[in-house]
Amino acid sequence: MNGFLEICKSNKLYGEIINIGINEEISIGNLAKLIAELMNEKIEICIENKRIRPKKSEVIRLKCDNSKILSNTCWHPKYSLEKGIYETMNWLKSNFKLYKPDIYNV
Repeated sequence: MNGFLEICKSNKLYGEIINIGINEEISIGNLAKLIAELMNEKIEICIENKRIRPKKSEVIRLKCDNSKILSNTCWHPKYSLEKGIYETMNWLKSNFKLYKPDIYNV
């Protein structure tokens, strides 16, 4: 939320595309392993070759470039990926009655 407020305060960023993130990248497989580790769970990851991104795909890697917000505002990331996952897990534990995994929500 603070990042969005900082963007609104900045005259330099009006109409610009701004990335707000921690400027790190992680594969889906490694993300699943990290979540399992934080949950103290053991998981087996199955890979389907047909779901692997093609070599000639236009997107090779996904990584937030937050340099524009860092250089034009006072904002900086307050969370690591691990801290964000951990807090999300705790929120889900505390609010599981609000979470509806069995239905599609828009």
